[in-house]
This record gives sequence, C-alpha cells and structure tokens, in this order.
Amino acid sequence: MAMTRARRLLGRLHLWFASLVVLAIWILAMLLAVRPGMKALFDFSPQARFSVSPATAELLAGLGRGGARQLELHTFFEPLNETPRTADEAHVRQLRQRLQVLTRDLLQRYQYLGGEAVKVVHHDLLRDVAGTRAAATAFQVQTPNVVVVQLDRRSKILSVDYDLADIDIPDPQRQPTPGGQRAALPVLRDFKGEEAISSAIKSLLVEGTPTVYFVTGLAEPSLRDGTADAYSELVHALEQEGLRCQTLDLERVGSVPEDATVLALMEPRRELSQHASDAVLAYLRRGGRLLLNVSYWLVPEDWNPTFGRLGAALGLAIGEDVVYHLVEDPARPGTGMSGVPAVQNLRITELSPAHPVTRQLLRAGRVPELKAGREVQALARPPEGVSVDTTLLRTRPFAWLARRTAGPGGEPEANFFSPPDREAYASRSVGAVATLANPAGREGVAVIISAAGFNNAGMKVNGDLALNLFQWLAERKELVSVRGERYVARKLDATAQQIERTGWLLIGGVPGLLLLTGIVVLWRRSRA
Repeated sequence: MAMTRARRLLGRLHLWFASLVVLAIWILAMLLAVRPGMKALFDFSPQARFSVSPATAELLAGLGRGGARQLELHTFFEPLNETPRTADEAHVRQLRQRLQVLTRDLLQRYQYLGGEAVKVVHHDLLRDVAGTRAAATAFQVQTPNVVVVQLDRRSKILSVDYDLADIDIPDPQRQPTPGGQRAALPVLRDFKGEEAISSAIKSLLVEGTPTVYFVTGLAEPSLRDGTADAYSELVHALEQEGLRCQTLDLERVGSVPEDATVLALMEPRRELSQHASDAVLAYLRRGGRLLLNVSYWLVPEDWNPTFGRLGAALGLAIGEDVVYHLVEDPARPGTGMSGVPAVQNLRITELSPAHPVTRQLLRAGRVPELKAGREVQALARPPEGVSVDTTLLRTRPFAWLARRTAGPGGEPEANFFSPPDREAYASRSVGAVATLANPAGREGVAVIISAAGFNNAGMKVNGDLALNLFQWLAERKELVSVRGERYVARKLDATAQQIERTGWLLIGGVPGLLLLTGIVVLWRRSRA
C-alpha cells in the first residue's frame, strides 16, 4: 500500500515537473520572440499602412551598421483643436487628421526597422510651446504640417500636404454647379510618405553634385527634344536626382574633363576616331566611368558602329547583326511566333542577381523592355588587368541574330523577321560590364548596353534601370533603388476582435491548456 502511494506521488511529481518545464519553455519562447533581433511585425492595419518596401527596410538597416549614422525624424503638425464651423471645414480637418495619422504610423515603422539608429520626435505646439518653437527655429521651419528629416548634421524639410500626399485640389475659381450643389472638395488620392521620406534619406546620404558628360558630334539623337527617340526625359530625371548634365564634343575637344564623373554615349551612329577612343581609354584608366549605349539601325548601314578599338581594349565585341526574339505566346509558354516586326522587342528577364543595379529590379519584379539590340560578347582573351561580365542583361532563350537583308528602298525583306532555323536560338547578352584595374587608384568601369530603351519612348518602362546605372557609376550606391512603385505588403487581414482573441490565446490560452492537460492526466492516473 505504501509502495503504491509512493509511486502515485512520484508520478504526480513527474507530471508537475513536466508541466513546469513545458510552461517555462513557452515563457522563454515568448520572451525570446520580443527581443529586437527576433521580432517580426505583421501588418493587420487597413491598407497595410505599416508596411514598407524591402528597399526602405534595407536602407534603415544599413544606418545602424556600425552606429555611424543617426537619423532623426521630427514632425511639426498643425494643431487640430478648433471646432469646424462648416461642413467644408470639417472635411478639410478630417483630411489633415488622416494625413497626420498616416505619417505617424509610417514613422513608427521607420523607428521599428531602424532601431537605435532612428529617433522620431513629435513636436506638440499645444503641450510644449517653448520646445516646439526652439526646434522650429533650429530647423528653419516656417509653416506647419512638415516632417524634418535630419541625418547627422544635414536636414531636409518635407511638406505633409505636398511631398507626402497626392491631394486632388479643386480649382478655387470654379463656381458651384447649377442646382445648388456644393463645389468639389480636396480629396486624398494617394499617400506617398515612404517614397518621399526614403528619397530624402538617400539624398542626405550622398554629398556633392556628380557631373555627367554626354558625348555629342556622333549623329546621336537629341538630348533636349521631346520626340520619342530623344533623351530629354533621361536628362531631366538625372537632374532631378541631383546630377549635373553637360555635353562634350569629344572629337573637337580631344580629352575628357577632369570633373567628369560619368561619360555617356547614347546611341551614337558614328565611330569614334582613334584620338577620341584613346581619350576615353585614358579617362577609364585613371578611374573614369563610361556608359556606352548602342542600338541597331536598319538604314543607313553605317549607323551601326562597333567601336572595335575601344571594345578590344575593354575585352568586348559588339556585334554587327540585330538581335530578335520570338514573340511569346501566352497560351503556350516556351513557344512563340516570328515573321512580324514585334520580334525586335526584347523582354530582358535574365537580370544579373549579383549586380547592385539589377538586383533591386529583380526583387521588385521589374522587367526591362529593350529593342533593336545587338549582341555583346567577351573576347576569348581580354587585355591584362581587364575583367568582363556579360550577365548584366540577357534575353530569353529564343533569340537569334538577323543578317541585314534590306532592299534598295530600305524596307526589310519578308524573311528578315524570321529565324533561319531553330538551331539559331540562344540567350543573347545585351548588357555587359568591363572593369579596368588601376594599381594607382580606383578602377575604371565601363557599362555597355547594346539595345535601345532609355530614350523618351522607353523611360516609362526602363527609367529605373537607366537611373540605377548612372547612380551606380557615380558611386552613389545609396540611390540605386526602385522608384515610384507601390509595393504589395505581406499582411494578414484580421478584425480587431480576431486580434484581441489571438492575444488572449497567446497570453492565457496556451498556458491554460497545458495546465488543464496536466490536471486531466493527473486525475486519470489517480483513478487508475
């Protein structure tokens, strides 16, 4: 009898001990989960307003590495304490309140992702008059509803109404419509807080104004016209991103200026002379950066220079034939049709996952769309000190090289848009990077893009690729990103009641269930 009681007591002790161990493990797991390095934030909010893009998360994570950068985000909101007198004033108040809430939520996310490297300060004119005025004076804030982005000792002021929000403001001169209907009221169309604040942070990370020299005098398209084949939109976009754009007649001047950050040749239709090629090579050997963008022109034939002298020094060869690709059939993946002009359109799905320029595009699912391309190949034996990578941009597998078969009138022959045979299919490189070693200083870098896509007609689709190339060549790696695209947040849709129930389940439900299980097992053993 005593032995039976001892066994029962021992069994109960084992059961209670096991329950305490499981409970302790659960508590430790919960404590570990709330540590900064282990936390993960799920966005349950409507419209996923706490979610930001991977590029922003990577930017904020980089600020904290080494503790070298301190980012401060200061808000100066207009007090909304007055009671609106009319329905229109109530509408405007509600709009402003909505913007303030969205901005606060976004900055909370920035602080969460940035950790100790990010500090958010909300200045309240009603609760701290003296402190708010002092901060406004220090940042030279003259109007309310602004966010001050300060990185180290540099700062930038963003307007909540104009920089962070896209508000449809009706014409103030518009009269009420007949019938007594009220005039249109301002409407919040989009909140662009992340784009504006992250862009401001990136602009503060870089200093100085790089200079891009566009080489002229080679029968290239215009840099200022508004036509489809001109490059005015590219020039404007570069200037908007803080680069200075100049022109350079290299054949006449004979050398690249010392202040040149990037040298660009955009669809030149004539070969460089020997002395101009030597000037470009001398610039690269002293650490210069070159973007050579060529394409294929059907007529006249001499509009397709191969830059053989320059290419040989870079370990590359630009082909004379045009690259075409089957027009993909959505109903039958891996197949397509030819014999139509659309074969000149190249969807560049093969992007280098390792290069900073294309890695961001891959992450965002952006696919460049180029046309009139020529194949660029690495030489079997590149010059000493030169390394070549032809994986930057590649076509899909069903591309071929078409020989020039234009008739006397310039029109292509009927079979010009058709491959000679299936054995001609292959993936073709239309983007390469050549690096020139420089023992005395920084290495020279040349990027060759052998297809059209950065002109006014192509900037809408390929603008990110073009700007990333220039920013990377200018060594402004912080500004290599994906611009203006709203990311789809990874979120869990749940109501407030579901969130509350989940919290009770984690806090009390799971430990209670463990305790109840132990009691049941103990009761059953006591009856055995």
